[in-house]
Amino acid sequence: MQHVGGAPADSTGIQVPEDETSITEPGMFGPTPSQGFFLRHMKNLEVSHVEVQPVAADPRASFYLEDVHRADFIGGYGPSTPPAFSISNSSDVRIRLSRAAADSTTP
Repeated sequence: MQHVGGAPADSTGIQVPEDETSITEPGMFGPTPSQGFFLRHMKNLEVSHVEVQPVAADPRASFYLEDVHRADFIGGYGPSTPPAFSISNSSDVRIRLSRAAADSTTP
């Protein structure tokens, strides 16, 4: 997935609003704290062999996880600066064979 990139430094702190009354559509919340995948409120996710590639340097993580439980990321690639993964309030997240992050498992 190639994208323009170049987001401002303060974009890493964007708080995406919750809206449980609507079907989520791309872009409905505006910018996100991710340059690739913004993943929230998910269970049993598997992402395999995905590359995130900004044209211009971007300060946001390639994969932003919030409230994600039991997820596997296998063979993913994205810039290693900033860290490719931002993980909060999540559990049982495994990263394997990534060129952007070391193998790891979140309890």
